[in-house]
Parts: sequence; C-alpha cells; structure tokens
Amino acid sequence: MRFVLAFLALAFPALAQDNALTIATYNVENLFDNADDPFHADEGTSPKSRAEMRILAKTIDTLGADVLAMQEVENLGVLRLLNTMLSKPYAFIGFLSTNDRRGIHTAVMSRVRIKRSMGHRHWPLEGKQKRFARGLPVFELEPSEGRTLLVAPVHFKSKRTLGKDKQGVRWRTAEANGVLEVLDDLRARGFCAPFVLLGDLNDERDSASLASLFDRLKDATAVASEENRYSYIWSGRKQQIDFVLYDGELAVKSARFVHDPDAASDHAPAMCTVSWPAPVRRVAAEIAGGAATSAELRRPQVDATDVHGMRSFLLQEVEAKGKVHSVERTKSGGHVLIKFGKDPRQSLTVFIPRGAVARFAGIDAWKGKGLTVVGPVFAYRGRLEIKLTRKEQLR
Repeated sequence: MRFVLAFLALAFPALAQDNALTIATYNVENLFDNADDPFHADEGTSPKSRAEMRILAKTIDTLGADVLAMQEVENLGVLRLLNTMLSKPYAFIGFLSTNDRRGIHTAVMSRVRIKRSMGHRHWPLEGKQKRFARGLPVFELEPSEGRTLLVAPVHFKSKRTLGKDKQGVRWRTAEANGVLEVLDDLRARGFCAPFVLLGDLNDERDSASLASLFDRLKDATAVASEENRYSYIWSGRKQQIDFVLYDGELAVKSARFVHDPDAASDHAPAMCTVSWPAPVRRVAAEIAGGAATSAELRRPQVDATDVHGMRSFLLQEVEAKGKVHSVERTKSGGHVLIKFGKDPRQSLTVFIPRGAVARFAGIDAWKGKGLTVVGPVFAYRGRLEIKLTRKEQLR
C-alpha cells in the first residue's frame, strides 16, 4: 500500500519556516475508541476517558513536534478525534493497519507533507515464521521542496514481566533484523533520504535483541542528559525503551524526554530536533482545535447496579450512579476497587490504578455513600468496570 490514508487539510496555509525539524515519538497507551470492533479483542481494554484525552492532548501540544510518531492507536477515527482536541491540529495523518490481535497500531501526525506510505506488515521474519508484531509502516515526508525524510513508527513485541521472555526476545530480535532488511530494500530501490526509526522497542539499549539495530543505526536520544534519558518506569526502575534511531545524514541539535507525573500514558515522549538543509515548509490544518466531543454533550446516565443496561453502552462513556457497597485494595499491585454491589458480576466496579490512587483523598470513606463516576464501560474477567484516574470523572 503506497498512499497516505488521511489528509486533514483541504487548503494548505503555510506556517513559519526555519531550518530546524522537531521529531517526537509517544506511546499513548491504549488510545481506543468507544465502539466494539468485532474483528479485534478490544472490549477488555478501557478507552481513555474524555478527561484523560484532554490531558493527552495537552501533552502533545506541549511537545510542539513537527512530526509525531504514536504507538497503541486503535484506529484512524480515534486519532482524528484526538487531533481535533489539540490547540494546533496536524494537517496530515499517516495510518496503516498492523498485525496486532488486540487492534493497536502505529501512526504519524505531521505538519510537513506526507508524500507516500509503504506498509510492511507481511514482511517475513525469521525464516518466514513471524511478522512484525505491529507492522512497519514507512512514510516518506517532504519537509522542503525536493528533500524527503523516511519515517518509520515502530512498536516491537511486548516484553513479558513475569517469568522468562524467550519468545519475546526471539521476536524482537527478528523484528530488529527485519527493520534492517526493509532499510536495505528501500536503499536498493533508490530511496536515499535519511531514515528515522522511532517508537517503543520494548527493550533497552544494551539488550541482545536490539544489538543489530544499535550496530547499524545512530541513536538521536543519546545526546539527552543521562538523568533525563528514560521513558518508562517498571517496579521503580527507570529505563529507556523508546528511541529515535536514524540512518543517513542528520545533524541532531538536541534531544530530551518529557516527564510529567500527571501524564495520560505510562510512557514518556522522546523528542529531538535536527538541522534541515532547507527551510522547513509546515502546513496548518484547516480544522478547528480544542473541540469538545459529541460524546461529552450527550453522555448516557446509568444505574451502577443495572449491568444489563450498561452492557448496551459497552466501551461508551457514561455517567454511572449508585451507592458504594465496598472499597477494596488488590492483593498485589496497589490498585483500588470500588464496588457498587456484593456480586461484581451483577454491578459496576470502579477500578483506580495505583498510579492514580494518590489523586483521591479519603477513598475508604466512600463506602456507603452515593457516587457518580464518568468514564467508558469495559469488560474485565466477566465484570463491567470503569477506570477512574481523574477527579474530573467524579460528579
């Protein structure tokens, strides 16, 4: 497939020009829409609440990137929705389908023209036994007249957090080698522009699975300060698993990771600024930014004990109201479960992840009191839940 799937600008007014190009990557963590996709197992993943979407949009606005690669995007529709929530929306979106069973994809939003797209979701890996877990789209951008840049957003196979990860290591190793095969193929076909691979590699710089990539490609994030150079925290340990790697002539001016304890993702964005040999031609999108959504204006109101009624709104954002039956801590993980009935299969459960618990004072005192919670309803192990992460979700 060699065409860009979405152009959001019908007329192309120009923005300011200079010789610096800012490139960023951000794993936005489960950017799912509010519709059940019958072809993917998405009903067990909570879409972001509108409160979380606003926080996510604010973070992206803060980056100010000319080119933004994203991971864990469900589809083009939810990406367009997010774009309208930005104070300065992007003119171009590149999105191609991937192989992930859960339905997560990579994408690019850009202020410079996307000339073409090339998908590699069926590229054979490891003796044709595997494919890229989330594909390998390559977008040819044209930051200035006659000068192009190849951008490949990537999301390698996830790492298992329990037990050994032998299969994951083999898969990520095959993906790393596959990236280099694709790059060699592009070079052989006459694509001589600088190549940027950016995204969530799900492993660290010194891992065996990524060795071939770091032997061949340069790491733009290496110029970030050591104390700033991490993108993910697991069990209290800071680690960098998100990278901006490149092949070809690019002069990296600066790089940094944006750490925000109030962020709407478990990853930190990585960004770098490179010198471009000609003035960068940025394009403004002809759509209004900072928009509210129709879902916010017409939100269903439901009884927290009416599971049959709530199932008709699966994945949609609702206002659920009821009396709190119990407040419980999970045995591991530090999460909180707010239950509206004795049997969780017959009533709603509100899930507060450990990272959000500190935002709510006096949670234990909620027992026996009325509570209204706003958020998307999703299915988890036979029960219906709403994920509560922001005070704005309480009424």
